[in-house]
Amino acid sequence: MIDKKTYSIALQDIRKQLSNSGNLIDEKYNQIYDSFPNEIRDILAILHSKLDSLISFLSYKGRTHNMYNPDTESIHYNAHESRELIFIISIIHKLKQISNVNQTFVINQTYIDFIEFMDPQLCESGGSKITGYQKPFKTVDYEPIFKLDKSFKHGNIKNIIFASTLKPEIVLEDALENNIQIVKNEKYSLIYDRHIDNSSLSINDLINWWKDKSEEKLFPRLIESIKGNEVEIKLFDIYYKQIVKNDFDLPALLPQVYLHYDPKTIKELFGEKRLIHQRMDFLMLYAGRRIIIEIDGVQHYSEGGKPSPKKYAEMVGYDRKMKLHGYEIYRFGGHEFIDSDIDNVIEDFFKNLIKKVND
Repeated sequence: MIDKKTYSIALQDIRKQLSNSGNLIDEKYNQIYDSFPNEIRDILAILHSKLDSLISFLSYKGRTHNMYNPDTESIHYNAHESRELIFIISIIHKLKQISNVNQTFVINQTYIDFIEFMDPQLCESGGSKITGYQKPFKTVDYEPIFKLDKSFKHGNIKNIIFASTLKPEIVLEDALENNIQIVKNEKYSLIYDRHIDNSSLSINDLINWWKDKSEEKLFPRLIESIKGNEVEIKLFDIYYKQIVKNDFDLPALLPQVYLHYDPKTIKELFGEKRLIHQRMDFLMLYAGRRIIIEIDGVQHYSEGGKPSPKKYAEMVGYDRKMKLHGYEIYRFGGHEFIDSDIDNVIEDFFKNLIKKVND
């Protein structure tokens, strides 16, 4: 997600593109979006109007095709309309990419289906051959097709404590600014304390930060925190070796991250557990999303080798709480790693996750 100033500049650029392409506001659609913020109202009204027009044109071409060319498989979608739809789709993608600090754009499912059906078949010139068209897409005439999803607003990230092999002892150095200091076991944890642009922490960001801190190699230090845990090492290796390779603009996969912290140990609390979880297996910060990846061994859902409804309830309750706080949680079952196809499963997971965030 981007800051408000950049968001406003990006909207101005989109408005200019729409104006330069000759798109004018239809009063009917302007009224539909009357309750929307001024800075976005006219843009959404134009997009809604154009999509309705382009959907109606496809319906018209479908009807005439059935009347005059019933034996041919493809519908000819004219060049002008093809270019217009390509342009409108590009604008919608831009809107998704410039999600504001506290809101994202959501579009009606029928229009998503239309875009996903048409997009791969569109050509810039000569018109488009559209195959697979069976029934008309229904337009929404008198209510918005766009919604502003005011999702959970994350605060600014001050510190990330990760790659921990022993629990650090932490004090608040400045309680007003929430500055922390590790006073014991400092060498067993890393603290990333730089500003995180656009709520993403890329591998490049991590490497540049590490260069200024240590002459030690970064990735062996990260693996040290999961040494002895074969399944976590496998997931870590597949991400960096099969997905990242040399694309260091991708998000860093951070192992052993403290998202919660109780200064006392369970021993000091006489066996009581005030926090269900303190440390996560992996964390990604990518395009405003906070993504937790957990690998669940039997200890996550059993006690003494027997299934534990209590532990399972704690786990799903924790997931529910974190999702309400804007986190995404993805879990692998430890048993999955027995499967000979687990490498492909992990690789497909990361590919689909990155695609989902970028779409």
